[in-house]
Amino acid sequence: MINKTSEEILEFLSDFSYKDDEDYLTLCREVLSLQKETQLSTKALQKMTDYRIISSSTLWSNRSHLEHWDSANKEVFNLIQSNNSINHTSAKKLNFLLTNNENNERVDEIFAGPWKYLEFEFLSLAKERFENEVLTLSDPIQKAIEVYIWLINLHPFKDGNGRTARLSADLLLLQSGLLPLCFNSNISSFVGNLIGAQKVSKKVCVLRTLDAIKRPYEIVRGG
Repeated sequence: MINKTSEEILEFLSDFSYKDDEDYLTLCREVLSLQKETQLSTKALQKMTDYRIISSSTLWSNRSHLEHWDSANKEVFNLIQSNNSINHTSAKKLNFLLTNNENNERVDEIFAGPWKYLEFEFLSLAKERFENEVLTLSDPIQKAIEVYIWLINLHPFKDGNGRTARLSADLLLLQSGLLPLCFNSNISSFVGNLIGAQKVSKKVCVLRTLDAIKRPYEIVRGG
């Protein structure tokens, strides 16, 4: 099946039916168990940091992107220390630090090859739903997953959307005592449904992101 309209993408985003799925619940339990059992060393955390960079072609291919990534990561910890969470203002600040562009909010369509992200005319409605349906979630794991998926699909900025989505989810995870996202590859980090492209189910995107929440524990325990 092919995505044909922005309405279909909004329907995909607002699908929370996976929350009672046994695959999802089992993986959540595994993450929480690993959180309790894992002792973190400086060496292990550095190993995880390296993996996070390697999995992003944007980061390891450009030194200036790495410097911006470091600045944005510092802002994540500043937000944690000041007891602030993710919202439009903090996401915009993270995006600015990642791109060095103050006027980076998108004002028209964004394409990925022959495919198109959520159309601009639907962006305001999507942001409103994001605030009402996602930022109000109480479970930190689900909230981090949804924040990541929604920001990828909304593509609210001209550039740096993937990195902004990761750090926004990281902020929520770190605030709950969890490790930040670590995808296996740039491909595995993609959870978008684009107009003209094959549909991907919400459950697949959720489990893919949940795997990235579990993976850092596997890395540090192996290190």
